Amino acid sequence: MMSGKRQKSVRPKSQSRAEFLSLLAHELRNPLGPIRHSSTFLRMVATDEKQGHALDIIDRQVTHLAHLIDDLVDGARLERGLVTLSRQWVDIAGIARHALQAIQARVDAQALHLEARLPTGDVQMECDPVRVRQTIDNLLDNAVTYTPAGGTIELAIEVRDDRLSIRVSDNGMGIPSGSLPHVFNLFSAVRRGDQERASRLGIGLAIARSIAELHGGTLEAQSAGVGRGSTFTLTLPVTGRPGSPGSHETPVANAMPPTLRILIVEDNVDAAESLATLLTLAGHRVEQAHTARAALAVIAGFRPAVVLLDIELPDLSGYEVAECIRAQQELRDLRLVALTAYGSAEARVRAQKAGFDGYLVKPVDFGSLNDLMARLVADDGIRPADG
Repeated sequence: MMSGKRQKSVRPKSQSRAEFLSLLAHELRNPLGPIRHSSTFLRMVATDEKQGHALDIIDRQVTHLAHLIDDLVDGARLERGLVTLSRQWVDIAGIARHALQAIQARVDAQALHLEARLPTGDVQMECDPVRVRQTIDNLLDNAVTYTPAGGTIELAIEVRDDRLSIRVSDNGMGIPSGSLPHVFNLFSAVRRGDQERASRLGIGLAIARSIAELHGGTLEAQSAGVGRGSTFTLTLPVTGRPGSPGSHETPVANAMPPTLRILIVEDNVDAAESLATLLTLAGHRVEQAHTARAALAVIAGFRPAVVLLDIELPDLSGYEVAECIRAQQELRDLRLVALTAYGSAEARVRAQKAGFDGYLVKPVDFGSLNDLMARLVADDGIRPADG
């Protein structure tokens, strides 16, 4: 017999970290769903200004937690080179306006001043709009976090020759000269202002620089020191011309679909019931199922127009349920929407191959769900509930 130690199989540290963070993200997104659904329901019936203020706080914090979860996963994926771009022609000024709207609630809550200097017309360029929006969000989030009450934040966009510049500046805490070279280090917390220790994970800025580099651009940081603010400048190349201007315009937000038969398939009972309450309040006919096999049985009798289907179910996966539905000719008009805690590109591709018509990541904004169902109605003419 041969003697000697058995060689251990060791996975790269970055791979193990990415897998752990992906699992962690899945577990954290699930409870955020029913919290957001319940908050939206309470907002629909709230009559008191103090209640509305409390709900504003809940909404902001849920959005912030969801943003942190996305950054954790993206950070690990970028570290392993697993993030790719989905380029299309878009209006950068439009993306910036949406980012400003999204951050406004935090700006108001912290008594900050937000100024914008955007081009008056469209600024068309070929990029990944989701990733560019994510970068602007991260830069604005960074500025809001490190600017004390009464401070000013500015977002400015300029186009010069074949380069586009997106600059976010603030008059906040600033960055010590010794920390400035490290602000883009992934998973490396950096001290800001006169803090004795770092107060945040080093993820958002690292992701922003990686996205800039994937686009062939740069992201640079400047600060005159502690208490003297900071400026982050994203520079992207602008080349070519759009093949079909306006073909990627953002649809009208929060369009309301007609009354529909909707089946929610979700093993988290709180998530299913809170979403069912919202949809019922919006006038839809709603049924629930908490397992894959129960869902298939309900579909046969209820004949829903839309199925909101979780991917992680206790008996079969959502992919398997979708494939089973698509194999039945009599269900060809049924529309499937993945409502899941999995946000990776691989999960989206697999869902598309399984036959899903839409894909939403928890915690889902109710307006985004309405938008998607309205588009399914407009594009496919799915039947409304018949009373």
